Amino acid sequence: MGLSAILLDAPEKASPDVAATRSFEVRWEPSNPLVSPKTEPEPAPETASDPEPEPAPEPEPEPLPELELVSEAEPEPVPEPQPEPEPQVIVETSRPAKLAMEWKPVYPRESRRLGQEGEVLLRLHISSSGEVQSVQVIGSSGYRLLDRAARRSVESLRFIPATRNGKPVSSTLDLPLVYRLRS
Repeated sequence: MGLSAILLDAPEKASPDVAATRSFEVRWEPSNPLVSPKTEPEPAPETASDPEPEPAPEPEPEPLPELELVSEAEPEPVPEPQPEPEPQVIVETSRPAKLAMEWKPVYPRESRRLGQEGEVLLRLHISSSGEVQSVQVIGSSGYRLLDRAARRSVESLRFIPATRNGKPVSSTLDLPLVYRLRS
């Protein structure tokens, strides 16, 4: 018996993103529908001349080994929370630099003659050995002569260095110098 395939046009389901797609249904039919397929006759039941032997009894399954009951392991004890250690208090001791000698700033003669007065604020950078490393004028008196005289008078000063925890360290010191004429 032969089979043939018939392709039937399925209704189009147009979708905007599939423009020219057609689907087909495939159905299998006998090539000659008028001829029914041959069927083979069912075989006639055989006559039993010998009685069927009884099946052998299945052996009994072996018993499962007995399971030993084990009690649940006791949970591990939870350690008691330890109190947090108290923070260590570190006290830093520090001491600023101090002048190690007697000193009197110089009042320039020209500034006195001109009647110049004012305050000069200097920033000194002092080494760990007590020497003046640099001097900056951070507040002017308004007079160049007074500012320059103030700088020059502190450049050669010696200091007892600043300390931190007993050790000498470099430091910065702001030093005001006031220039006033006596009347």
